[in-house]
Amino acid sequence: MSETNKNESDTSSNDDNDKRFHERDMTLKDVLKLTQKALPRESINETCQTKLNREDYGFVQYAMDMLANPIAEIKIKLNTLNSIQVVEPGDNFSVYEESLDDIVGYLCDIDIAKDFEKIGGFKEIYPLLKHFNPSIRWRAAAVYAECSQNHDYCQIKLFEEKEVLAELFNLLKNDPDSTVKFKALSAVSCIFRDNKEGLKVLMEYDGLYILINAMECETERFNSKAAFFLSCICESNPEVKDKLIETGYAELLSKLIIKQNEFEDRIENLLLGIESLIRDNNKAVSAVKKTGLLSHLNKVRTQTSIESYILDIIQRLVEILAT
Repeated sequence: MSETNKNESDTSSNDDNDKRFHERDMTLKDVLKLTQKALPRESINETCQTKLNREDYGFVQYAMDMLANPIAEIKIKLNTLNSIQVVEPGDNFSVYEESLDDIVGYLCDIDIAKDFEKIGGFKEIYPLLKHFNPSIRWRAAAVYAECSQNHDYCQIKLFEEKEVLAELFNLLKNDPDSTVKFKALSAVSCIFRDNKEGLKVLMEYDGLYILINAMECETERFNSKAAFFLSCICESNPEVKDKLIETGYAELLSKLIIKQNEFEDRIENLLLGIESLIRDNNKAVSAVKKTGLLSHLNKVRTQTSIESYILDIIQRLVEILAT
């Protein structure tokens, strides 16, 4: 066979293997099962004569290479996503949703997340934040959340991605889909949480005001996560408390808590949010006292259905507000 024909044959074989690998959504366990099936143990004293045929051998080798090289696999997923611009509303988006889900699955490894940034992954995903399909928008936001969670390198790199940050805040402000808003919040929280430099960048985008305004009309799930994020900021940057008080955050949190008829799990972050705000801050204590929250807490803590850990937080709040 000529060198040209050989190269063409190898390329065709790889393309076939790639299609077969992704059509079957192979994992390492799947590849091992195929190998075990192809090479049965005939007896304990006999040498196994059964061999993989050439096609299956090539496929197993290719699959093992892909599973051992997640960045190569991510590049294939990104290449698939490049064709999403020609897809129209009403078409099937499952292949693109699966590609984004798979990328997120890889990025839980901090080394892979770092390599993802280095191959231009942040810029590749950015246009998807503006896609007309909400299931694509929220999955794109989830990519940034997964990359930056507890990952200083990716956090700092994302501070430089001005377009990405601007669009995430735009989704928080204006997206009509609640899931997109929640995932955008998750991304913002992961990017800016526990990073001193992050607070400065957050302020540049009026992030505190955007978050608090979004909490006015969003779901309990959203508000719980937003309160958790803001309480983390208060704990690591006490100087930000006065800015939060100026935005009416103390009154908003108090209102959200008072609205709750039953104190369930999600109220924990609202209570901790109030606690982090009023601790060692007289302005915040004064603002919360005016809302009637203390009277409400005294009333609800008599409920026998409240979990003990929630009661502990309420007790701490009552002690601070009663002084």
